[in-house]
Amino acid sequence: RNQVFHDLTLRYSSNAMLRAFKLRYPCPSIYMPNPMSQPVPTIKDFVDLLRKSGLAEPAAIDQVASSFKTLDTALTNDATAAFIDAKLITDWHLKQLLKGKHRGFFLERYKLLNELGKGGMSSVYLAEHTGMHLPVAIKVLPVKRVNEKSYLERFKREAKASFKLRHDNIAGATNFDHSGDLWYIVL
Repeated sequence: RNQVFHDLTLRYSSNAMLRAFKLRYPCPSIYMPNPMSQPVPTIKDFVDLLRKSGLAEPAAIDQVASSFKTLDTALTNDATAAFIDAKLITDWHLKQLLKGKHRGFFLERYKLLNELGKGGMSSVYLAEHTGMHLPVAIKVLPVKRVNEKSYLERFKREAKASFKLRHDNIAGATNFDHSGDLWYIVL
């Protein structure tokens, strides 16, 4: 009982400290530096990373980049907002790019746009079919769960059940596939 109380006290104390920090420093968390990631210090670094990601056509990136006086200045919220306003990236893309990540935005023929949710068994992303430009949801089984046979079997059963569902208020599966060890259901 004392251990449970101690754990709850720590959990709520940490949350209280985080809330106090956010009140004192009201900047969005996506712009706070992550000590484990490579920082993106200049607009030029950000543009280079965006090009590597393949999220936008080089000509569209160059068009937005040309609106800045120089690319050697520090990356600011206004600079990143220009790429979002031009609809080249989403807020989720920005969060990942600011962490120094340029891979993981595509799954086969789908472009991931946002993480909708994450649970113990899988993550769900809003995505767009790259050829037809139709929005879809993609449920992804983490690679670390693939080796656990029970998780993969449950994921396969869920996919089969989703294919059979037909109702206006339920997203039925349209595709079930894998790319290497990455299994996913398209809804």
